[in-house]
Amino acid sequence: VECLDQLYFQAVVVAPMFQRKVLGWAHLSGALMQGAGDARCGNGNARDVDWSKLIKSSDDAVSKVSEQYNGAPQYLVDLVRNRLIFDSVDAQYRCLTSICQDPSVVVVRVANTQHCDKRQAPNRVTGTFQKPAVTVYFVLTTPEAVDMGVSGHVMELELVLHQIWVLFQSDHAHYSYVAYRRALLSEQNASTRWLRRLVVNAAQSR
Repeated sequence: VECLDQLYFQAVVVAPMFQRKVLGWAHLSGALMQGAGDARCGNGNARDVDWSKLIKSSDDAVSKVSEQYNGAPQYLVDLVRNRLIFDSVDAQYRCLTSICQDPSVVVVRVANTQHCDKRQAPNRVTGTFQKPAVTVYFVLTTPEAVDMGVSGHVMELELVLHQIWVLFQSDHAHYSYVAYRRALLSEQNASTRWLRRLVVNAAQSR
């Protein structure tokens, strides 16, 4: 992948496949699938999904690539993403097990910030702490995905407990986090530039 246009083309193609798979996991584990009704009640289905909300906005994607990945779009793995919300850790674990055992899925990485370890390290890029959740990054290897050339597109599924989700669901909370993250990155970039100038000046003065 060399550009965001290529990633977005893949995202549009793979998003319906992704959401159908996520809906199945939601039914199996009794989870609420964000963006498609309450799957626990049996009324969530692919036709109810606002597909545009499954794909990260171009503004957010460009900002993330430039701020966190030094302009390298191949590191963007949450262009297609969604969230499943659980009432218990047991249900969350059952869903994670189903994902890992699914023969049409290859799990690339599982990130777990849902623990009480006080030594938990902050995000290596932003320096901030992420909300407690289990996040699964995976690709689809179904015949459809292979035929359409999107079997290498990495997607993100967040498994979060309901008690935690309600604390972060408001737009205000999300926008406040984004503003804080960008301000922090700006400070870090300014510090890096100052340190580089210091090193260059020291080298030139020799």
